[in-house]
Amino acid sequence: MTAHPDAEVVLLTFVTRGALPGTPPAPSPEERAFADTELFEEFVREVRDAYAGLPRVPARFYMVGFHPAYTRVDTRRPLTPDSLVPLLRRTPDPVIQCIRADLLDQIRRQAQAAAEARFREEMARLGPEFLILAERAIKADPELSQDIARHNFDSVGAGPGREHLEATIADILASRRALELE
Repeated sequence: MTAHPDAEVVLLTFVTRGALPGTPPAPSPEERAFADTELFEEFVREVRDAYAGLPRVPARFYMVGFHPAYTRVDTRRPLTPDSLVPLLRRTPDPVIQCIRADLLDQIRRQAQAAAEARFREEMARLGPEFLILAERAIKADPELSQDIARHNFDSVGAGPGREHLEATIADILASRRALELE
């Protein structure tokens, strides 16, 4: 990240053996690096802690793990924006997504300003007394992650968007398996 101090997003991808043409044959599932999601999440925490402990970094990054085996959705409950997140964090290979903190903080401030504007519009629509109450109320601090979760849910939570997501992931994994067999 020091080579490109202006980088906004960095994807640390851990390609397993045999995943790319010309690489050694794929190991058995038990041998795959980071096959266990809990071990991978532990590794992500270690990377995050090590990065936070560096004496000088050009920029601060938030880090989150993505993994092929993330499927923790309780099918006994209806799908919600929050419960969809693990499905969206599936990738063909384990990945640590690093997003520049100041960029995400800026986006969060924009989301908060937009939420505040929507709230004021709604209060104004209800009448001037509600707008006065809103001015005096404790300000809500909407979380950017909630906005992202809602948007993702609207896009791929059900119907054609979800079918396309599942088909795309299945195609990627099938291509990987075909390469492993070559």
